[in-house]
Formats: sequence, C-alpha cells, structure tokens
Amino acid sequence: MLNGNGALKRCIEFTGYVFIPAIVASVIVLAITIVVFMTIEFPVESPELIIQTLMPQLEQNPLMKTIPIITNILGLWTAYIGIFGIKHARNISTIAALITVSDPVV
Repeated sequence: MLNGNGALKRCIEFTGYVFIPAIVASVIVLAITIVVFMTIEFPVESPELIIQTLMPQLEQNPLMKTIPIITNILGLWTAYIGIFGIKHARNISTIAALITVSDPVV
C-alpha cells in the first residue's frame, strides 16, 4: 500500500527496539511504586481502613503524579523508534512510516 520494499526479517529486527521504552518504563514505575509504598503507613486494624487511607495517600503523593508524565514521554520515544525503524527497514518516507506506526501506537 505504501510502496515499501525490504526484508521482513529486517523490519522485525528494527521494530523490536520498540520494546526498549516499555522495559525502561516498567523499571521506573516499579521503582517509584516501591519508594512510595515504603513511605505509606498502613493501619493494621481492618482491611477497610487500609483502602480508605491508602487511596488518598497515593493520590496526594508527588511521585505518583510523575508516573503518567514518564509513561507519556516514553510512549513518544516508542513512536519515534517505531517510525524510524519502519522507515529504514522498508525504505519508505517518514510520512508513510508515521502512518504505519500511528495505528498501533494510537
């Protein structure tokens, strides 16, 4: 459809790098979550109290507010890697690669 040419193996190799930001995001989010949960005090009286006190503490924590920002930045990095991976693997224009990559990313 977009008149690209190139080996499928090369395309898979290049687009495999798209998973790097997802791995980085997982590590960062896990580290932030561990740090946040180490600072929260859990009441031991009842499970209902844990839920009632945990949610406001998580919502007010500034580190938890950085997680969407970090994941959005790494999502843009994923799109960037995907666009230029497809562009060079299939020898197509940047616009054609953008069209190809934007469907799964969006």
